[in-house]
Amino acid sequence: MKSVLSNDKIYRALFNQEYLIKEALKRFFENNTFSLTGIDERRANQKLLLAAHDHTTSSNAFHENWTHVDSQRRSAACFREQARSRIWALGTVFPDLVDGATGGLFVTFADSSDQRKVGRLHKFNPIRYRRRIIKILKALAVESPGARALGVVEVSASTTDGGVVFEPHAHVLVFGANGISTRDKFSDLLRGRATGRPLKIQSIDSVEVLGRRLSYCFKFAPELRSTFLRDGARSPGYDNLMSGPVLAEWYRWLAAYRASDLLIHMGQRPQFIAEMNSREMQPLIDSLLRSSLMMPSRDVQQGSS
Repeated sequence: MKSVLSNDKIYRALFNQEYLIKEALKRFFENNTFSLTGIDERRANQKLLLAAHDHTTSSNAFHENWTHVDSQRRSAACFREQARSRIWALGTVFPDLVDGATGGLFVTFADSSDQRKVGRLHKFNPIRYRRRIIKILKALAVESPGARALGVVEVSASTTDGGVVFEPHAHVLVFGANGISTRDKFSDLLRGRATGRPLKIQSIDSVEVLGRRLSYCFKFAPELRSTFLRDGARSPGYDNLMSGPVLAEWYRWLAAYRASDLLIHMGQRPQFIAEMNSREMQPLIDSLLRSSLMMPSRDVQQGSS
């Protein structure tokens, strides 16, 4: 599929650096990729899916080409915005976090009370949800001055014997805070009946782990987890991707918010969000190519796995 933007300035710059961008992203996580043709094809399929399920979105929700990606922000459902956000995080945020790489925590928080049935995902507001998480982080900062955090609000789906439910959750990188206190405060935030693993905290003990965790936060993947009942309790099954009406609903929900609306942050440098929303693609790419060299080479990573 040939892009209609072969003469576009930003497109041509991206085309000339496509391989370098992809290889830089893969140093952070093997499954990362970057393909201009792939983005075009995914957007075409996305439009067909939304139309097939009668989901309307704002005309300003998507970039249909790269022309205005430097100057205008679109929704988090836009694949060009997703690629830009990932490049921004790994290129400009990652170097700022490296000094605190060892001793950091990776928190996954999922409260069952936030689950939404199919057809009701539009009722979940990630901005209100984000405020709950930030309140906990600020309490940690009172105990540990200088604590920092960066994370995202996500929605995955889970299929069980009772059907499909959407599962809002958060992934947060926390630096400079006590691990026990972090667990206690996030545990206090749980409002629903604990099912599965509502709170998971993993240590960050190297730059490589930091890079992988940060990349994971910006995957924008429509994950579908299958679980099954065993002795009355939910047990893990396998991971897949959403499809059909479930994926269409997820796209419609994501199209109502910008990537910055999903971002959880505390203790970051001034103008953090302004920079995320305004920095141009070429400087972002330059930063990514430099920062990727801070990660072990792919050969080293594969040899140690």
